[in-house]
Amino acid sequence: MARKLANDLEFSPRFKRDYGKVRKHPEFDRADAEALFEDLASLPALPAAYNEHPLEKRAVNWSGYLECHLSGDIVVIYTRSPGLVRLHRIGGHAELFGPKRRT
Repeated sequence: MARKLANDLEFSPRFKRDYGKVRKHPEFDRADAEALFEDLASLPALPAAYNEHPLEKRAVNWSGYLECHLSGDIVVIYTRSPGLVRLHRIGGHAELFGPKRRT
């Protein structure tokens, strides 16, 4: 029986681009990602295995955002508001938090 969804999920355009890239990551598992999305939509807080925690200011201002771990190196950055979870980024730590490369 499917769980009742307490939150709508909103995927930012950047998250959608990141998701296309992260599918090629060796640690990525689609079933794990779908389970995470279901948990985000149906639970007020994630199980401890996801290591959900707030982000603090870094090179980019992530204050007010949450992060959870999909797998060892893959993290998801999102915000929660009543009835809505907005997914902003997904990727490896180095990609999301590493130094910016100049091109």
